[in-house]
Amino acid sequence: MKNHKSPHAVVLVILFALFMLLIIYNSNSRGEGLRYAPPQNKTPLPSSLKTWGVKGEYLPVSGGKPLDRHCNQCVLITSSSHLLGSKLGRDIDQTECTIRMNDAPTTGFWEDVGNKTTFRVIAHSSAFRVLKRPQEFINKTPENVLIFWGPPLKMQKSIIKLIERVSLSFPNMTAFVASPKRMQQFDDLFQKETGKDRQTSRSWLSTGWFTMVIAVELCDKLHVYGMVPPSYCTMKTPPHRLPYHYYEPKGPDECTTYIRNERSHKGNHHRFITEKRVFARWASLYNITFSHPEWETGGARYKLFKSSLWFLDCCVISHHATEERLGALWEIRSPTSSQLDGSPSKLLPVGRLAVETEEEEWKEGKKEKRGEKEEKRRERKMKVRKEGKRERRKEEEERKKKIERKDGERKKDERKKEERKSK
Repeated sequence: MKNHKSPHAVVLVILFALFMLLIIYNSNSRGEGLRYAPPQNKTPLPSSLKTWGVKGEYLPVSGGKPLDRHCNQCVLITSSSHLLGSKLGRDIDQTECTIRMNDAPTTGFWEDVGNKTTFRVIAHSSAFRVLKRPQEFINKTPENVLIFWGPPLKMQKSIIKLIERVSLSFPNMTAFVASPKRMQQFDDLFQKETGKDRQTSRSWLSTGWFTMVIAVELCDKLHVYGMVPPSYCTMKTPPHRLPYHYYEPKGPDECTTYIRNERSHKGNHHRFITEKRVFARWASLYNITFSHPEWETGGARYKLFKSSLWFLDCCVISHHATEERLGALWEIRSPTSSQLDGSPSKLLPVGRLAVETEEEEWKEGKKEKRGEKEEKRRERKMKVRKEGKRERRKEEEERKKKIERKDGERKKDERKKEERKSK
């Protein structure tokens, strides 16, 4: 007799085949959804950051929707220790959109930095620290949007896979990654604003750079809390020591970190002070204000000190600088000098005068420090001498007392002997 398969078995086989095809289709479509590939051609930068557009170049890894959020009022809360004791938390939480960076927590710091988080911009190097604490960085604020950035190769190799794995456990998580094209645009923007190629100048862009650009794209008005002005760490009276991050009290000093990175030529380093000069120029262009500490953003002007002389060949100096400090007030790629104060100003190329002025001031400062060191050394020597004299005096007094004691004992013994003889 011929074997006939039961109709139930046939139906089960067909259903199983359809189910497997559906899984394969879903996995393929997911891979196609995130087309993370290097750009074929270099795209010219738009004239304004406002016209960059966020929808196409921040790719959804979790959530599936494009980044189409727009805010009228934003605050950017940096990770600086300047915020400690500020009591800004209530004001920050009442703002329409709040932007934070990397793994800066709010738990335990609410009074100063608030709790609300609308966007969090995260470097590839901080991705693991953020994703391993979902209760702090993913679930705490329901509207929270995570935006990751990093070198395309590293993002493709590990970071995107990590985000996808975490999103399986937290389906409500909304996460985006900056596309390779956008990463290239960030580099091009740095070159456009500073005249320096990021790679050949051995510069790393900071999370602050990416966050400021993203904030300008997303917000009509931006208030930045905790970011120091470009001249803050190079003032004649050095600021008091502050940890680089408000949540790491034993971390490195803020100004030491900034200056060391700005001056270094060996290896790759962040150019924090240079980036802040660019931000100072953006302030009037993109409606940005800075506080805690306050900035004096006078158009494109800002102070340039010895710490960033690697940057000189892209700058011009104005005659207006002579009133305060010749060679110390600079402007970068200002389209017209009338934008500064409404009056024409002759612009001179950077030359020996500016460099010599800065060099002389730097040398004077160095002489002052050397003089202070010499004075302290002399004081230490005097202290040592005084202490030595005091010690010698004590030793002499003790020696005399010892001799006197011995003499007294000897005389006592002699008297006893004489008494015995007389008896």
